[in-house]
Amino acid sequence: MRDLATCLRETSPLKYLVRYRTERRAQGVTDNTINHEQAYFKAAFSTLTEIGKWREDNLLKKIKLIKLDGKELAYLTMPQIKELLAGLKQSNSRDVYMVAKTCLAIGCRWSEAESSPFGKLNTSLTPFCLKKPK
Repeated sequence: MRDLATCLRETSPLKYLVRYRTERRAQGVTDNTINHEQAYFKAAFSTLTEIGKWREDNLLKKIKLIKLDGKELAYLTMPQIKELLAGLKQSNSRDVYMVAKTCLAIGCRWSEAESSPFGKLNTSLTPFCLKKPK
């Protein structure tokens, strides 16, 4: 938050934010991290506006996020799946193995499988709901 305080003291906070982002890129910080930092700054300005400490527009509405290339999906091979499941069977977590098996079987997200009613599962049926999580 030191950088936010510096930004607020600047005569041109917008120029400061653009310069800050350029410097962070030069330091080797990833574009994804810079986008996260920008989101934190934007949230801070929104909060300052809500509490009456910032009277101007949110400066970060004027600065677009850095466009990120989509990451290519990778898939596990059968030997990798077997290794993963063998390791998960050894876990102290009771449900981690079942969550992973559910994800692999029906292609759901970890959070979706984790919220499944495992007590109601049997070996041949897995309840599946098409409801999108909130």
